[in-house]
Amino acid sequence: MSDFWRLFFSIILALPLTFLTLPAHSSPILITQITAGDFLELGVDKMRHGDYQEAIENFNQAIALEKDLAVAYSDRCLAYLQLQDYHQAIADCTQAINFAPDNFEAYLNRGVAHYREGDYPAAIVDHNRAIALKPSDFRAYYNRGLAHAGDGKDSEANGTKKTGNAYQLSALQLLT
Repeated sequence: MSDFWRLFFSIILALPLTFLTLPAHSSPILITQITAGDFLELGVDKMRHGDYQEAIENFNQAIALEKDLAVAYSDRCLAYLQLQDYHQAIADCTQAINFAPDNFEAYLNRGVAHYREGDYPAAIVDHNRAIALKPSDFRAYYNRGLAHAGDGKDSEANGTKKTGNAYQLSALQLLT
């Protein structure tokens, strides 16, 4: 074979190999940054699976990236409630309320933490605020009734329970 043909076949083989390389070999590596929202989603997923300690770590990372992320404090509060660390749950719900004063879930969960610590008057105050924010949610009425009963105010607890049951029944009727 002559030198000409060798050169010709070499060029024919070299050109496709040069220009038809796989994109993975020729494209730059993209580094994506994990956001506070990503850590928040991971934490919520861990909560769904009952891994509360790991969820708290994810919420900590979300807060480290975005200090005023009220929902991360609120969700971490719920994880601490599940671990029965009521003091830390109250602190996180309070922080969530500081960043988002109309956060219904933070008042509801902080009220539960106060109730479980035996601080019934504080629980009642938080549940009253939750009711003011979302009067159609029966959970706040129910929890306030429990706090009244724990505080020895059974007559107020019965009234709250009836109101909560009425909202619960109306919510069920809406679903049917």
